[in-house]
Amino acid sequence: MDGTPVVSVFLTDEEWKTEALNKSRDLFMPETKSRAVLKVSRLGHRFFSHKPGERKLSQTGGESDDHVMLKIKTLFAATAAGWSALPEQSGVTASGKFYRADVLCTHPNGKTKVAVEIQRSTQRDVDYEERQRVYVEAGIRCIWIDISKKAYRHHISKPTKALPRFECKRQSPDSTGTYLVSIEKQDIDFPEFIQGALTGKLRFIEHEVNTSLHHIRIHRKRCWSCKIHICLLDPEFTEDLVRQMPKIVSTIHRKTRHIQDMCRIKLIHFKKRGVKEHVSCCPHCGIAQSYSELDHRFELADHVAFLAIARPTGLLPRRFWSWETHPKLEMLPVPGAAFLITGEPDDDSALLEILRENLKGCHW
Repeated sequence: MDGTPVVSVFLTDEEWKTEALNKSRDLFMPETKSRAVLKVSRLGHRFFSHKPGERKLSQTGGESDDHVMLKIKTLFAATAAGWSALPEQSGVTASGKFYRADVLCTHPNGKTKVAVEIQRSTQRDVDYEERQRVYVEAGIRCIWIDISKKAYRHHISKPTKALPRFECKRQSPDSTGTYLVSIEKQDIDFPEFIQGALTGKLRFIEHEVNTSLHHIRIHRKRCWSCKIHICLLDPEFTEDLVRQMPKIVSTIHRKTRHIQDMCRIKLIHFKKRGVKEHVSCCPHCGIAQSYSELDHRFELADHVAFLAIARPTGLLPRRFWSWETHPKLEMLPVPGAAFLITGEPDDDSALLEILRENLKGCHW
């Protein structure tokens, strides 16, 4: 016995056969140091076990098929990622708290350690948090794989960086062959998830959403006064938009200056109603195109372009686990940014596409 860890699933057929025939084998169970017994589960999985009556009282009983299969897949996935991995590794923290990891993965540097816990039975959120604190005290990062049937999963529906917890399910209810992990509406094959989690594909993203991209049509119609065709911003949104962002007027003029016959937005005093409003004015005769003066066919009029404007919203925290694609949050447009979409080669379509690609579906 030289203390070298031996994992049953890593043994070749020949090595397993040799150990099975060797009655004086020097293989011992961790913690108890009892001589290991070689067994094969009903699903064909090889494992080491205690002799009857030698299992410590602190250890759990038999494991479910899901638990066993996911541990095996974790061992192979971690090894494929270049990490070493051992099952059922236990320890005690400085304050005397005990932990036993289903699988403990160790980086080649020998210092970074990640525990993978398979949670098959129902466990309260406070229990997850308490057990996570034990791992934190031990200097071990822990990932929780929740394959329970618990209806409400707080740390899955409202994820936190402190508690990486992910829902896992069988691809087929009747087979333990393939398991999928859910991340941001994606289903990731379980071994791929473990490898990615250990190699930087899994990250926690958090930011505050303070803008929303609002698309406003630019219509083409006849001026009600001089009857010449003009282009103007949808009047239903003009006043509200300018009231919210007064400086947006100069941005709109700059963005739309190349559109032929484009109206300019001005503050007009309407004597009959006794109000002042920002409205589009005809570039030819200067007459305001107020909403009340537009006929019912306006909504059916041709639109020549869209103006996408980043409008301010209330601060909405957005926190989520990101898989492979990590949004560049510094590229979120600030309130007041505008993008002109005309369908022409020199519009902002390409810029918007680059933004969407860099933000990877991140809410604006």
